[in-house]
Amino acid sequence: MRVFLALLTFLASWPSALRAADPSDGALRVLYFDALGSEQSAKGTLHDYMAALGRDAIWFDYAAGPTPSAATLGYYDALLVKGDVPGLGSAVKLPDAKMISVLRLSADANPEGFRKELLAKLNPARVSAWEKFLAQREPEVREENGNVANYERRPKALTLQKPFSVKGSMERTQVPADMKLVLFASEPDIMKPIAFAWDNRGRLWVAQTSDYPHGVSKDGAGNDKIIICEDTDGDGKADKFTVFADRLNIPTSFTFANGGIIVSQPPQFLFLKATNVADQSDVRSTVMTGGGVNDTHAQASSLSYGYDNWLRGAVGYSGFNGEVGGQRLGFAQGSYRFKADGSALQFQHQFTNNTWAQSNNAAGDDFGGTANGAPIFFGGIPLNVTAKGVRVMSAKKINLVDQAHTITPNFRQVDVMGGYTAAAGSNFIYSAQLPARLQGAAMVCEPTMKLINLMNVVPQGAGYVAKDGYNIVASSDEWMSPVFASVGPDGAIWFADWQNFIIQHNPTPSVNRGGYDAKTGVGGAHENDLRDHARGRIYRIVWDKAGNVAKAAQGDSPAELLAGLAGSTQYGRLRAQRLIVEGKKADLAPALRELVVKSSADVAAIHALWSLHGLGELDAATHQAALLSASPELRRNAIRALGADAAAQKLFYGAGVVADKAPATRLAALVKLADFPTSPEVQTLVRQLAADPAVKSDEWL
Repeated sequence: MRVFLALLTFLASWPSALRAADPSDGALRVLYFDALGSEQSAKGTLHDYMAALGRDAIWFDYAAGPTPSAATLGYYDALLVKGDVPGLGSAVKLPDAKMISVLRLSADANPEGFRKELLAKLNPARVSAWEKFLAQREPEVREENGNVANYERRPKALTLQKPFSVKGSMERTQVPADMKLVLFASEPDIMKPIAFAWDNRGRLWVAQTSDYPHGVSKDGAGNDKIIICEDTDGDGKADKFTVFADRLNIPTSFTFANGGIIVSQPPQFLFLKATNVADQSDVRSTVMTGGGVNDTHAQASSLSYGYDNWLRGAVGYSGFNGEVGGQRLGFAQGSYRFKADGSALQFQHQFTNNTWAQSNNAAGDDFGGTANGAPIFFGGIPLNVTAKGVRVMSAKKINLVDQAHTITPNFRQVDVMGGYTAAAGSNFIYSAQLPARLQGAAMVCEPTMKLINLMNVVPQGAGYVAKDGYNIVASSDEWMSPVFASVGPDGAIWFADWQNFIIQHNPTPSVNRGGYDAKTGVGGAHENDLRDHARGRIYRIVWDKAGNVAKAAQGDSPAELLAGLAGSTQYGRLRAQRLIVEGKKADLAPALRELVVKSSADVAAIHALWSLHGLGELDAATHQAALLSASPELRRNAIRALGADAAAQKLFYGAGVVADKAPATRLAALVKLADFPTSPEVQTLVRQLAADPAVKSDEWL
């Protein structure tokens, strides 16, 4: 009865948003209501239903209990209930008098049985509209092709699906029922987008690489570009394309810095800048070198501006081996940080296999992920504070569910079948222009499964776990290949569709494994004539709600920069912080101090703290106030911002943060303690902490 009453509360809390599913919408929409939330932590029935019925445009969204953050029933044709919900009948009457069919998950349930039951319960007009939608879709064309591998050991290898137009692909691509999929750019204007970012004017910059995976150039000059895509007429689609930089060779990512961009193009990290009004790069220099190039899908990637004013990135098993700041460094498969001028580089977190993700949540905690079987990690202990030769758990896989929820059975993978074998990215969602239920979720792209999964990251002790949030986008178009996703300055979710039928890099197919003999080419990838080098698309996912687009441009006046620190998007907050630090806006120090002291519970206080730190204006009084703040997130950032000198140690011990009640903040304190010089006092404190039951019971502490 309690669950039923909660469901009624859920319905009553959304009266303004409820609307009947429009028959012209096409796909049939079903809300899968998991009353106990069991399928957030283990694979369940929904996984099989999505795979079996998605190609026929029967699409599911997941609700883990009747909370205000769930999708509203008015967007759906039916509610499928898992678990016992007493008192719930065969239909739910909405405030506008529309009826939503209610179906129950039985013990002997199967996808085909559900399809029949659903169609029997729906209004015949709605079924007819769905059938017309299926009939008008761009036809799917398939043919036999010997270059389609069969690692899955199906009775017969899948046939080759011919590529769809943008329309045909979008007709087969699902986003949540209360959101819209909007095209921003596509071929021939762009091709093979691998990463993107926005400038201060809100323009999208795209790194594209037709050279991937085999076109490795010894001198670093190739056929790849960074293109500025601009919507000049305000219709939501790019109509102006400017080549900022060309003659690049497999640029994997970039981030804005010092009036230009820093590009990861192993073995080099390049600085590119335009000093002309044409937005065409005329400055090109090497920031540092040492990135491995033996395997082009295991190179340095995922560059971003970090909370601590260092630049952040990830690298796979191609690794890094070079000299930076007079130090010889070698590492692989994890995340790192470096100074924008190339004066310092530090390996931060060790992952378990090929890596293409690095990110931070709103509190500045470190995350990342690997391609194979471990799509999201929490990085709790940076390796730069550990003693040489000492092995510690610097990062840990945190996802509870290993399966990726495809909406087609026609996926092709080489390993981790049905799970994550090509995972990329772990960027977090924060935006006032997106529903509350998405806030704080991390996005993991899986191009072999044609989807972007949501990981609902929640605290667990001093660390985190990631519950399954299901998909923010999924497609039955076998060319749709999401490889990069991020929330833009407009508050929408943007993602890059690599548009390729062949995603597999290695291992190289053989008769015994894959079904035919292929050849390994340059860059470690198997050679395949089906690889595309010309297609690519950028999409936006927009909330279906009035006023859901924010101003994308970032002004640089003092008032605009300060307001930017409190913006709803993480990208906008970090951009404002970067502009303050790079612009040496020391005149903003008084206002920044006020933000730290008087707005400590606000996320702006964290960025104000790091802005002061980057300016060299973080005084002891403000730092102490942050260490003593009521906000555990601000406290742990204040801990991270401490140095290791006597003044820093005085602030540290005076704040008592080694006994902080918030486990994650206490972890930050223990990490900082490891950064201090060893002394008898430190040794005594460590012995005391080792005996503390709270420390002993937490794997991170």
